[in-house]
Amino acid sequence: MGQRGRASVGAMQPAIEHIGKMGFPAAEICIETAFLPFDAGEVLRASFVDSSFVDAIVLLEWLRARKTLQELVFLKRCLAGLVFCDSAKPSRWAIHVFLRYEAARQ
Repeated sequence: MGQRGRASVGAMQPAIEHIGKMGFPAAEICIETAFLPFDAGEVLRASFVDSSFVDAIVLLEWLRARKTLQELVFLKRCLAGLVFCDSAKPSRWAIHVFLRYEAARQ
């Protein structure tokens, strides 16, 4: 196993401990399969054998797409090139949401 694999498994351990400390059985655990390394996912599944795992990427994308008015103003300024948006570069999804919001407002 490469160094990257060991790191992802090690990073999963605090999440497993946190879920265990929540004090209730985890019947369903929502994960973003596109962003969960395979080996870390295997460790998670082995730790919660009675749980089912749900790919929550659509739900989480919708939650991330929700914007406050202040965030929409910032996004509009990014799109117009008025603000430098290094790591917050508008994604195609954010642009789509913004354009739908603008159309609904008018």
